[in-house]
Amino acid sequence: IQRYFHYYDMACEGNDYNALGFSYTNLPLGEILDSNIVLTGGCDSVAVLHLTVAPSFAMPNTISGPSVVCSQSAATYYLPDAEVLVYHWLVPDGVSVYNGQGTSIASLYFTSNAPPNSLITLTGANGCGSGSAQLSVTVNPSYHFFANDTVCTGNDYQGNGLQLGIQDSVGVFVYTLNDTTTCGC
Repeated sequence: IQRYFHYYDMACEGNDYNALGFSYTNLPLGEILDSNIVLTGGCDSVAVLHLTVAPSFAMPNTISGPSVVCSQSAATYYLPDAEVLVYHWLVPDGVSVYNGQGTSIASLYFTSNAPPNSLITLTGANGCGSGSAQLSVTVNPSYHFFANDTVCTGNDYQGNGLQLGIQDSVGVFVYTLNDTTTCGC
């Protein structure tokens, strides 16, 4: 009677493996299925190895995405050529990860409280190692100015940067003027 014993194990690409009567050098990436006949107590047994060979760890040095942003806005950051299995985005107070935590692509929101020099860090790990990459992001302030004013019907309005013609209706109206700071925010 032959008995089969299945062994499941993991190793890293390029490493050597010596266990359970199996021996390999410079492991290639992928799956290895192998068997050995083992004599135990006069009976033949078959040891079956299911070996998963994970990629060797390589963390790119650069996080891609804008290095200058405006406060009260969002931006997307990513790790090019990502091969890592587990990720974690670390951001300072005033910056939030609103999409993509745990992945190599994340959407970040920079509040008005984000530090002017915000350091974004992405850590990564697989079964064969860990590492991190960083990006320094300059956060320029954004401003919102709200002005309440009145004008009598039949008059034009020129104030707070607005050039409006003659106002001939009664009511409450909202006019918006979009402008940018010297930093583009």
